Amino acid sequence: MTEIKQPKLRFSGFTDPWEQRKLGDVTRIIGGGTPDSHNPQYWNGEVNWFTPTEIDGSHYVKFSKRKITKEGLKKSSAKLLPAGSVLLTSRATIGDMAIILKPSATNQGFQSIATNANISNEFIYAMEPKIKAYALKHAAGSTFLEISSHEVKNMKIPFPSYDEQSKLGDLSVTIGNLIAANQDKINQLKQLKKLLMQKIFSQEWRFKGFTDPWEQRKLGDVVKFYSGLTYHPDDVQDKGTLVIRSSNIQSGQIVSADNVYVDTTKATSTTVKIGDIITVVRNGSRSLIGKHALVRAYSKHSYVIGAFMTGIRSNQPQFINALLDSTQFSIEIRKNLGATINQITTGNFKKMTFNFPNSSEQQEIGMLFSNIDSLIAANQKKVDQLKQLKKYLMQNMFV
Repeated sequence: MTEIKQPKLRFSGFTDPWEQRKLGDVTRIIGGGTPDSHNPQYWNGEVNWFTPTEIDGSHYVKFSKRKITKEGLKKSSAKLLPAGSVLLTSRATIGDMAIILKPSATNQGFQSIATNANISNEFIYAMEPKIKAYALKHAAGSTFLEISSHEVKNMKIPFPSYDEQSKLGDLSVTIGNLIAANQDKINQLKQLKKLLMQKIFSQEWRFKGFTDPWEQRKLGDVVKFYSGLTYHPDDVQDKGTLVIRSSNIQSGQIVSADNVYVDTTKATSTTVKIGDIITVVRNGSRSLIGKHALVRAYSKHSYVIGAFMTGIRSNQPQFINALLDSTQFSIEIRKNLGATINQITTGNFKKMTFNFPNSSEQQEIGMLFSNIDSLIAANQKKVDQLKQLKKYLMQNMFV
């Protein structure tokens, strides 16, 4: 008996219940294959041949890295999928999806979905979170996990009418395009920042009116350092002073994470101020040493920093923060890392030597990179909000 369901939120005019159907009953599930790799007649042809590693979050894919010939397609278990089919990875990264824009084949790491006139491919693609969750749950195998064609065909999905599928698919595409557009802005801004970092800190580019040579100085002569807090488990509580740890630093921002609060009447430490730069100086991962964030504004909490963090206080915080983003700083980190412990000591931190312009030029440089960081953060906030909106709509407009 067909199970009938309805979503909480719907487009106006749609009232019919959704019917739960097996995916294999309403679409074709098509696997892939690989032609003989030793036969040159099967390769470098005109037929797209995708592998799971090429499904990287892009909504649509048009060209594969490798191509096979029509003879290779004929002499292997690879099948030619019609344009508009939804690729579904079935091994390696299980449950990733993309829509092909032209007829293509895949290797055996797929169980792809070819839709028909009654099923919207965009609706199927919009169901990716649910399909991925099902695929991961039902994957099996002793050598590597894989979801079989049989399991994919038996996957039950609630379907509305085709018109409602189309509207939901279009909505998903619109939100996806907005997310992609803002993500593109973020990537472009990061590339711009990288270019400016190279040109400005090498002094190849300078602001108009500044000609004085930069002076080499030790970081410890320019800024003040303060140490993090070592606290006892008994000092941890549900509210109070927030301890900034490495998990609270993401993309140059102080964010909420697995928050820890302490009673600073029992465990004292320097209170973090706006303009301080918080830096990771010890961590199990070497790549996280030197991760940092400029405290731009307080939330409702007061802050202290954790034991494996260092606070930096300067009268030019924006410039120092930009300096810590530079390639020169990364080089200094690698030079000063401990041989056995992933740590930068305060002593080594103070001895790091950099070229500094005069204070006026520092201010100009700091403001430039602060503005770029603000633009990146603003676009990232938009991306996060759009992803939350998409998640909400998936929960309420889909069964």
